[in-house]
Amino acid sequence: MRPLHTDERFGVVIALLVALWVGFYFATPAAIWFTVRNLDVHDAARWQDVTVDLDRTIHRDFTGEWLAKVRRKEPQGWVTYATTPRTRLRYQDDSQLPIPVTLEWLLWTEKRAYELPCGTYDLTITWTVNAASMMFKRDLERSSEFKIWGPECTE
Repeated sequence: MRPLHTDERFGVVIALLVALWVGFYFATPAAIWFTVRNLDVHDAARWQDVTVDLDRTIHRDFTGEWLAKVRRKEPQGWVTYATTPRTRLRYQDDSQLPIPVTLEWLLWTEKRAYELPCGTYDLTITWTVNAASMMFKRDLERSSEFKIWGPECTE
């Protein structure tokens, strides 16, 4: 076997560096930017009173997207009741959550998703970290089931 020429040695080194770079970014978890440890939607008598325990940490600034789907329990099974539009936001590590976090604050882009009649619901939120980057794009999904049980309910 003959020794490699200079251009071949250079090409091998470049190919290895690119492979390492790509491997590192594909192995990078979303938790480097954003962590959601808990999403718990509380039962309430009416939609205006629904609060949410949201335990999230933004570890570093990034551009992300979020999308929420609210499903309602019907006699035939779970039916999609409302979906928010995919919304792009700039997440900053010094951002603070309101106290309390309400369903209205969380799903502000679609009234139908938080102005809910009586019933049992399941909320699923998907956050996409670094949505514009093919290399850094990561999804996180959390769900919580809750009830709105006010006096006007017949359930």
